[in-house]
Amino acid sequence: MSSLAPVSARYADPNGFDLAPISRGKALRWKLPKLAAKDYTTPAVVRFFHANLIRRMRFLRCEGQEDGISLSDSSKLDFWRFVQARPNMRECNLVLTDTGNLRASWRDENGTHAGLQFLGDDMVQFVIFKPREFGKVARVAGRDVLQDLDRHFAAFGIVDLIGK
Repeated sequence: MSSLAPVSARYADPNGFDLAPISRGKALRWKLPKLAAKDYTTPAVVRFFHANLIRRMRFLRCEGQEDGISLSDSSKLDFWRFVQARPNMRECNLVLTDTGNLRASWRDENGTHAGLQFLGDDMVQFVIFKPREFGKVARVAGRDVLQDLDRHFAAFGIVDLIGK
């Protein structure tokens, strides 16, 4: 399809959803439909969610190539391991870093924020911001192996933010 085609035509989903990227300054955010279902494990919802992640990664790979950044295969593999270990994973904002790694982030309406950068070789860099009393915000950051992230999620009470 021609690159001059309207954005909605270039990113049209067969299910009728508009999957066009939204440009906000230099960063691109992906516009995904909000899933109404509470049960994210239904096969149709899981397939839809995974298909959107695949589309997003293809888009990031193409955009990265234009900027001379290649998507790390090791980072991509770790991200998929993370996704497959969490059948109830919530929607995330997925971006490609300057180093070629994938970074996923989640936010809620209370100001809680979590970000994970998949470094490859089962290593993940994480940051968690959690509002506390009196306008204070707790912040924790670090690196850990993929398999031990749930310990950090439980300690900060963000299991529901990311999904189980």
